[in-house]
Amino acid sequence: MDGFFRIAAGVPELRIGDPEWNAQEILRLYQEAESRNASVFVVPELSITGYSCGDLFEQEILLDAAMKALLKIAGKVHSTVMICGVPCRIRHALFNTAAVLQNGRIRGFAVKEYLPDSGVFYEKRQFSPAHELTETALSIMGESVQIGDDLLFDLDKAFCFGIEICEDLWAVRPPSGDMALAGAELLINLSASNAVAGKAKYRKELVKNTSSKLNAAYLYTGAGIGESTSDLVFDGQAIAAVNGEIVAESRRFQKESQIIYSDFKPLWLQHLRKKNSSFLSSRGIRAFRRIPMDNVKNIENPEFYPLNPHPFFPEGKYECGEYCRETVEILAAGLERRMEYSRSQTMVIGVSGGLDSALTLLICARCADRMKIPRKSIVGVSMPGLGTGSISQNAANSLMEIIGTTQRCIPISSEVKIHLESIGHSGLPDTTMENAQARERTKILMDTANSIHGIVIGTGDLSEIALGWCTYNGDQMSMYNVNASLPKTLVKTIVEYLADTADKKLREILLKISGQPFSPELIPDAPSTEEQIGSYELHDFFLWYFLRYGEKPEQILHLADIAFKNRFPQEECRRTLSIFLKRFFTQQYKRNPMPDGPKASDLSLSPRGDWRMPADMEPGLWLSELKQTI
Repeated sequence: MDGFFRIAAGVPELRIGDPEWNAQEILRLYQEAESRNASVFVVPELSITGYSCGDLFEQEILLDAAMKALLKIAGKVHSTVMICGVPCRIRHALFNTAAVLQNGRIRGFAVKEYLPDSGVFYEKRQFSPAHELTETALSIMGESVQIGDDLLFDLDKAFCFGIEICEDLWAVRPPSGDMALAGAELLINLSASNAVAGKAKYRKELVKNTSSKLNAAYLYTGAGIGESTSDLVFDGQAIAAVNGEIVAESRRFQKESQIIYSDFKPLWLQHLRKKNSSFLSSRGIRAFRRIPMDNVKNIENPEFYPLNPHPFFPEGKYECGEYCRETVEILAAGLERRMEYSRSQTMVIGVSGGLDSALTLLICARCADRMKIPRKSIVGVSMPGLGTGSISQNAANSLMEIIGTTQRCIPISSEVKIHLESIGHSGLPDTTMENAQARERTKILMDTANSIHGIVIGTGDLSEIALGWCTYNGDQMSMYNVNASLPKTLVKTIVEYLADTADKKLREILLKISGQPFSPELIPDAPSTEEQIGSYELHDFFLWYFLRYGEKPEQILHLADIAFKNRFPQEECRRTLSIFLKRFFTQQYKRNPMPDGPKASDLSLSPRGDWRMPADMEPGLWLSELKQTI
């Protein structure tokens, strides 16, 4: 199924040693999760009895009551999968298991392998590890039910999941790694990890990093404070992470039952794994038995997935600020190395008064500071042309003055007019007039750099590279392009972040530049870039889901409608996506010879790095699907 699926983790109220009462509460939470269209619902380790029963696990009456409660739960479970922790007795041994239930049946028992047996934990006193199992199946109510630590559960045409139990995640080689390599997009952990100051943060990072490393969704739920507090306190921490991003988290130390929800898209995880060489080259994967499960329904609108309208950078103010700061340092360090390697004495930049050149100038200033060379070694060249406005020209001059660069102003209008006349141009505004100015500026910058032992620092951003919104052998070319992996929305965000951390004069000019419409200003009174090709917010959103997840046009449109909450009319989204697809495919020839530039964000279009495609590829297949959605 091509869609999102909802998963849920519950932390139920608990009565230790009272399986019947616990079963009622687990069922109540299950029914709530089912009503919210969850595909999978999980509760903590040994949640039917309570984890902290100690030697009472040796009492037959408790074990019998636990199995009776499990069968009661199973009889009331529908297509939404239920996973709950239960002690399972097999002959003379007792195992810590997770029972998987669906449509009135027990589909399997996942068994805990790593039993903690030090400090405050002594599970080996009551339980045996999975490798001591002598059976691979149990007979329950006349049905054979598979059991072991080698089970994967296949939800037909949806996704596959595997189960760890608490300590398994902390092991040197967690089972989840082999489960993911064998195809599990969802990993589930039923836990009873106690609360110690600082441990919750560690658990959260462990779940987050595991999901990132495995390109997986990871659903974790831990025992709550209804457990015994004789020696330990349990905080009821539940966490949902998708590919390194925490999507949902419970409130800790709550007396009342609670549920967290998360939506995830298995196809995205599969797409990331196809590009992950660790998945493609891994050896020695364990053999797993696969349990077929019944279908579950997908979710059209991912209510519990943080669909960021600006996916290239985090939404939180602090996180975004840290991201911007680190990005600047990466780019400045890359430029510093290029300057040292090329033995260059100066950095030459075309300063237009626009957003891209402003950020490039700031990165060059940071590079000069790192190299402990004067900022006068940065040569900013403004080249007013046929369409340059006074606002942009004044902004360029002010910015160079505040930063302390060497300033040069070289008007190009007369030279461009002479050139256009020499080739028989009509003199009327057109693409030739625009490109002639871009190439004239590039010639000036290159020759200037040659004359002062410098290199030309490019300003074109990732959005322009994706759309080919640049002139071949004009502003497309430089000796090193620091903006090459930054989409327009991220450039704007970084400039505004740097404005917030700057002194009053610099802040004012940066915010003024940031507030201006995007325009190359090559023709007088020409419409802005976004009036011609659509919003950069949409283009960057399309670029992210097209490249990162290989999404289909119809799905990209649907996601945009959700992410922007109808800020853009659907017809405008369709028009902009059509422009994006046409330009992305037809402008590859400009990307093939693009100059070096450091990768600082998650995506790049460098032909030496993230992206390779034929320069003569037609977008017909993608556009035909888009037309079908209109």
